[in-house]
Amino acid sequence: MNIKLLPAISCVLWSNSMTIHATTTKEGEQKPVNILFCIADDAGHMSAYGTPWVHTPAFDRVAHEGLLFENAYTCNSKSAPSRAAIITGRNSWQLKEACNHWAEFPADFKSYPEALAENGYNVGYTGKGWGPGIANNSQGKKREITGKAWNKKKIDTSDQTNL
Repeated sequence: MNIKLLPAISCVLWSNSMTIHATTTKEGEQKPVNILFCIADDAGHMSAYGTPWVHTPAFDRVAHEGLLFENAYTCNSKSAPSRAAIITGRNSWQLKEACNHWAEFPADFKSYPEALAENGYNVGYTGKGWGPGIANNSQGKKREITGKAWNKKKIDTSDQTNL
Protein backbone atom coordinates (compact mmCIF):
# COMPACT_ATOMS: atom_id res chain seq x y z
CA MET A 1 0.00 0.00 0.00
CA ASN A 2 1.38 3.39 -0.99
CA ILE A 3 1.04 5.83 1.89
CA LYS A 4 1.76 9.53 1.66
CA LEU A 5 1.74 11.36 4.96
CA LEU A 6 0.93 15.01 5.36
CA PRO A 7 1.61 15.76 9.01
CA ALA A 8 1.33 19.26 10.37
CA ILE A 9 2.14 20.45 13.83
CA SER A 10 0.35 23.15 15.83
CA CYS A 11 -1.51 25.81 13.88
CA VAL A 12 -0.46 25.31 10.29
CA LEU A 13 -2.72 26.78 7.65
CA TRP A 14 -4.22 24.40 5.10
CA SER A 15 -3.53 25.46 1.55
CA ASN A 16 -6.41 25.89 -0.89
CA SER A 17 -4.15 24.88 -3.74
CA MET A 18 -3.03 21.48 -2.43
CA THR A 19 -3.20 18.72 -5.03
CA ILE A 20 -3.64 15.09 -4.03
CA HIS A 21 -2.21 12.56 -6.48
CA ALA A 22 -3.64 9.07 -6.80
CA THR A 23 -1.58 5.90 -7.00
CA THR A 24 -1.98 3.30 -9.74
CA THR A 25 -2.56 -0.38 -8.96
CA LYS A 26 -1.23 -3.33 -11.00
CA GLU A 27 -4.61 -3.47 -12.75
CA GLY A 28 -4.17 0.16 -13.82
CA GLU A 29 -6.96 1.60 -11.69
CA GLN A 30 -6.34 4.75 -9.69
CA LYS A 31 -6.45 4.41 -5.92
CA PRO A 32 -6.64 7.47 -3.71
CA VAL A 33 -3.69 8.03 -1.40
CA ASN A 34 -3.95 7.83 2.37
CA ILE A 35 -3.79 11.22 4.07
CA LEU A 36 -2.79 11.74 7.69
CA PHE A 37 -3.19 15.29 8.95
CA CYS A 38 -2.08 15.76 12.57
CA ILE A 39 -2.51 18.81 14.73
CA ALA A 40 -1.18 18.99 18.27
CA ASP A 41 -1.22 21.89 20.70
CA ASP A 42 2.20 22.74 22.08
CA ALA A 43 4.02 19.93 20.27
CA GLY A 44 7.47 21.48 20.59
CA HIS A 45 8.61 18.83 23.09
CA MET A 46 8.67 15.92 20.64
CA SER A 47 11.99 14.13 20.18
CA ALA A 48 11.90 14.99 16.45
CA TYR A 49 12.42 18.59 17.55
CA GLY A 50 15.48 17.63 19.59
CA THR A 51 13.95 17.25 23.04
CA PRO A 52 16.07 14.56 24.76
CA TRP A 53 13.69 13.73 27.66
CA VAL A 54 10.64 12.86 25.48
CA HIS A 55 10.73 9.69 23.37
CA THR A 56 8.17 9.78 20.51
CA PRO A 57 9.23 7.09 17.99
CA ALA A 58 5.96 6.93 16.03
CA PHE A 59 5.78 10.71 15.68
CA ASP A 60 9.47 10.81 14.75
CA ARG A 61 8.89 8.28 11.97
CA VAL A 62 6.02 10.33 10.54
CA ALA A 63 8.16 13.47 10.79
CA HIS A 64 11.08 11.74 9.06
CA GLU A 65 9.03 10.19 6.22
CA GLY A 66 6.67 13.15 5.76
CA LEU A 67 7.00 16.82 6.61
CA LEU A 68 8.14 18.40 9.84
CA PHE A 69 7.44 22.08 10.20
CA GLU A 70 10.03 24.12 12.07
CA ASN A 71 8.03 27.36 12.13
CA ALA A 72 4.25 27.57 12.26
CA TYR A 73 2.08 30.59 12.88
CA THR A 74 -1.59 30.95 13.60
CA CYS A 75 -4.00 33.53 12.27
CA ASN A 76 -5.97 33.42 15.53
CA SER A 77 -4.67 32.73 19.02
CA LYS A 78 -7.72 30.69 20.03
CA SER A 79 -7.88 27.00 19.17
CA ALA A 80 -11.36 26.62 17.60
CA PRO A 81 -10.91 29.55 15.19
CA SER A 82 -7.44 28.25 14.28
CA ARG A 83 -8.88 24.80 13.53
CA ALA A 84 -11.70 26.43 11.52
CA ALA A 85 -9.08 28.25 9.43
CA ILE A 86 -7.23 24.97 8.85
CA ILE A 87 -10.25 22.96 7.75
CA THR A 88 -11.67 25.68 5.48
CA GLY A 89 -8.50 27.22 4.07
CA ARG A 90 -9.83 30.66 5.03
CA ASN A 91 -8.28 33.48 6.98
CA SER A 92 -9.61 34.17 10.47
CA TRP A 93 -11.35 37.36 9.35
CA GLN A 94 -13.26 35.40 6.65
CA LEU A 95 -14.77 32.83 9.03
CA LYS A 96 -17.88 34.75 10.14
CA GLU A 97 -19.17 33.12 13.36
CA ALA A 98 -16.46 30.43 13.30
CA CYS A 99 -13.92 33.13 14.20
CA ASN A 100 -15.10 32.99 17.83
CA HIS A 101 -13.97 30.44 20.40
CA TRP A 102 -17.44 28.94 21.01
CA ALA A 103 -19.21 29.44 17.73
CA GLU A 104 -21.63 28.20 15.16
CA PHE A 105 -19.75 26.92 12.13
CA PRO A 106 -21.40 28.62 9.11
CA ALA A 107 -23.43 26.25 6.93
CA ASP A 108 -22.06 27.91 3.78
CA PHE A 109 -18.45 26.86 4.54
CA LYS A 110 -17.40 23.38 3.42
CA SER A 111 -14.48 21.78 5.22
CA TYR A 112 -11.81 19.82 3.38
CA PRO A 113 -12.69 16.64 5.37
CA GLU A 114 -16.28 16.99 4.08
CA ALA A 115 -14.96 17.36 0.52
CA LEU A 116 -12.77 14.28 0.95
CA ALA A 117 -15.73 12.27 2.33
CA GLU A 118 -17.84 13.33 -0.67
CA ASN A 119 -15.10 11.90 -2.90
CA GLY A 120 -14.99 8.46 -1.28
CA TYR A 121 -12.46 8.96 1.51
CA ASN A 122 -13.09 7.42 4.92
CA VAL A 123 -12.63 10.50 7.12
CA GLY A 124 -12.41 10.64 10.90
CA TYR A 125 -10.76 12.33 13.83
CA THR A 126 -9.62 11.72 17.38
CA GLY A 127 -9.63 14.31 20.11
CA LYS A 128 -11.55 17.53 19.53
CA GLY A 129 -12.03 17.60 15.80
CA TRP A 130 -13.11 21.18 15.28
CA GLY A 131 -14.98 22.42 18.41
CA PRO A 132 -16.00 23.74 20.74
CA GLY A 133 -19.08 24.92 18.92
CA ILE A 134 -22.05 23.93 16.81
CA ALA A 135 -21.79 22.81 13.18
CA ASN A 136 -25.17 22.31 11.51
CA ASN A 137 -26.28 22.41 7.90
CA SER A 138 -28.85 24.94 6.66
CA GLN A 139 -31.71 22.63 7.80
CA GLY A 140 -30.29 22.41 11.35
CA LYS A 141 -28.93 18.86 11.01
CA LYS A 142 -25.54 18.19 12.64
CA ARG A 143 -22.61 18.11 10.20
CA GLU A 144 -19.49 15.98 10.53
CA ILE A 145 -17.10 18.73 9.44
CA THR A 146 -14.07 16.71 10.54
CA GLY A 147 -15.54 13.26 9.91
CA LYS A 148 -16.68 10.63 12.39
CA ALA A 149 -15.20 10.40 15.88
CA TRP A 150 -12.63 7.61 16.11
CA ASN A 151 -11.79 8.25 19.76
CA LYS A 152 -12.59 4.65 20.78
CA LYS A 153 -10.44 3.01 18.10
CA LYS A 154 -7.20 1.62 19.53
CA ILE A 155 -4.10 0.02 18.02
CA ASP A 156 -1.79 -2.48 19.63
CA THR A 157 1.41 -0.60 20.42
CA SER A 158 3.13 -3.51 22.18
CA ASP A 159 5.02 -4.31 18.95
CA GLN A 160 6.97 -1.09 18.35
CA THR A 161 8.47 -2.42 15.08
CA ASN A 162 5.30 -1.54 13.17
CA LEU A 163 5.20 2.06 14.40
